[in-house]
Amino acid sequence: MQTFRSVIFTTIVFLCVTPAVKAQTNVIVLEDVTEVTAKDADMVGVNRHLSVEILNDKGSDYASFDTQCSKGDKLVSFSGSVTDKEGRVLRKMKKSDLQTTAYSKEMATDVVTTFFDYTPPTYPIIITYDWKEEISDGLIQYPMFFPQSDYGVEIKRASYRLSVPATIKCKYAERNTMATVKCTSSEGNNIYEVQMDSIPAISKESYSKDLRQLAPMVLFAPSDFHYMGTSGNLNSWRDFGLWHSELLKGRDVLPDALRNELHQITDSCTSVKSKLSIVYQYLEAHTRYVSIQLGIGGLQPAPASDVYRTGFSDCKGLSNYMHAMLEVLGIPSFYTIISTREPKLLKDFPNEAQFNHAILQVPLPSDTLWLECTDPSLPLGYVHSEIAGHDAFVISGEGGKICRLPEYPDSSNLQKSNIDIKLSSDGKAAVKMNQISYCRQYEDVTPLMTVDDDKKKAYIQNTVRLASNDIDSIGFSENKNAFSHPSISLRMKAESNSYANVVGNRLFVPVNPLLKSFSSQQLVNRRSNDIYIDYGYLDEEDITLTFPDGYTVESMPQPVNIQMPFGSFSSSIKCEGNQLLICQRLLMRKGSYPQSLINSFSGFLKSINTSYEQKLVLKK
Repeated sequence: MQTFRSVIFTTIVFLCVTPAVKAQTNVIVLEDVTEVTAKDADMVGVNRHLSVEILNDKGSDYASFDTQCSKGDKLVSFSGSVTDKEGRVLRKMKKSDLQTTAYSKEMATDVVTTFFDYTPPTYPIIITYDWKEEISDGLIQYPMFFPQSDYGVEIKRASYRLSVPATIKCKYAERNTMATVKCTSSEGNNIYEVQMDSIPAISKESYSKDLRQLAPMVLFAPSDFHYMGTSGNLNSWRDFGLWHSELLKGRDVLPDALRNELHQITDSCTSVKSKLSIVYQYLEAHTRYVSIQLGIGGLQPAPASDVYRTGFSDCKGLSNYMHAMLEVLGIPSFYTIISTREPKLLKDFPNEAQFNHAILQVPLPSDTLWLECTDPSLPLGYVHSEIAGHDAFVISGEGGKICRLPEYPDSSNLQKSNIDIKLSSDGKAAVKMNQISYCRQYEDVTPLMTVDDDKKKAYIQNTVRLASNDIDSIGFSENKNAFSHPSISLRMKAESNSYANVVGNRLFVPVNPLLKSFSSQQLVNRRSNDIYIDYGYLDEEDITLTFPDGYTVESMPQPVNIQMPFGSFSSSIKCEGNQLLICQRLLMRKGSYPQSLINSFSGFLKSINTSYEQKLVLKK
């Protein structure tokens, strides 16, 4: 549910605590001034001044200008200049130099982008832009203040000022910030100000949260609002939900032809879950996702009758369509909005800016299902990785409520590999692998179901120590059991001509044929952020290696058993006759861990890498 106005008119202030290690700086924001003046509930003026010093090509995006305006909004004025470090003017820009485009990744939108592309001829270079915008037809939140919009951006000075008539109440919410919003009154207006000086750049590091979660923010919005012909207030989540429920009214009507068809295909079902499964399959077969963001359509779903007629819609329209079909069958469901970007909602700040997606809640006597209607090829009720564990707002006629979606335990994101290797004295090997992937790891493998054989072989080649021409056969099968953990099974056979290295009367054999590595570079002594593992998982590998007659084991790795806060790893090898039974287990635990553990974390990854790369020696 992409809402352009939500993106454009979200006020975000980035601050950060001085990091333990100074981040590389690519851009210095010398001055960023945002002045927002609300004339009334429908009209807002925005004055911006931005002056940046770009130090290298990694900051080149800051050289260009762009702004987005919805229907009725306009760019009133624009000017810019480019100077070198000594202050010599290299170029001046005016409004006539700007270009406009309605191009968007969305199929239909009324947002127009006005832009100026500029590539610096040298570095460092200073670019200054001044512009003024007018926003009309109401808004749900006040304009954005975003001085630190990328990694490697240092802020010298940034300020934000919001002026609203005293008759308009304003709400604001802070997250991860030490900034203080100063509130004053002047000439019948309430003034809200935030100022930031000397903010260091934020490092982009592996095993770290993304910028949105690292950078603090302050959001501003009117308590009462007018928006594209609608009115509402944001005093409580109940009030927000009541406004949203009004947007849904009358949009669940379906033609008699579809109502009759739904009964025909489900009346023989003996359970609610079987009916759900059939209707979900119907949604997959008869609709496709297309993003439509026209006017209030960025927030309001298309009528269910229109989706039936056209066969396409966005997440809002498809979720509402599914709701309408279930309503015909007497199955209660609730339209639900959620963020795929942020796991937690600001509980004291009801506002549309916190959401970008819509799903459907189906409460059952013994369970609650969450339906991803945008992609009904997913198993029914499977909570995928972009929403698992996230807060959601379930809308009802009484307003609504915040719910937390379930999240699969780390061990449920399981990939289990059973590998059989028959080794010859010349280093050749016959390899068979049966691998099954569940939940999050199921999501990673799912795309392979629809690609050609060459891409499947490429996946195997990047996964197993085999050349593409070694692979004899690959097979996939999917278990989309709607009410258990979905899985994909992989079956592979291969004949490798060079699995082991032959040196005299010895064979040097990889302990594990799977290719796995974990980057630990630049983790030690170069860390400024806490360690963050975005999802946990469990890998289990059971390998049976049969070696040729006449050979004995000369050496093999010692057992490994590592237990750490962020995960565990074990490896063992057992010899039975001319067979080696190799067992390896890796558990990564989702979570955030203090930066002080970085040496331990780096050592943990290095130990895993070492174990996966080890070889055993067979001697004749």
